[in-house]
Amino acid sequence: FYTKENLLPFIIGLIDGDGCIWENKNWLNLRIELHGNWLNTLQLISDKLKEFYDIDCKIKTNKRGFSQLNINTKKDLKILKDYISNVDYLKRKWNKLSNL
Repeated sequence: FYTKENLLPFIIGLIDGDGCIWENKNWLNLRIELHGNWLNTLQLISDKLKEFYDIDCKIKTNKRGFSQLNINTKKDLKILKDYISNVDYLKRKWNKLSNL
């Protein structure tokens, strides 16, 4: 995932397998939650998303010890969706967002 060409396919796989996308009336969120030892890798992914696509992510360890990558601004989710909108795998997840 260190190159622009490989990053999005890698992200798509993480979202499809270990991610969720949802909204409520005041909140949009894409979250990828993985084993705690993924924290450094998620930070590298976050850095590459910022470098290649100007997408801001928040990386943290949650109370249960899992590593999380969160994208929760409409601007950043729109950028990501625009780049990967032609992928059938994520349509069931993107369809949950009415405001994007």
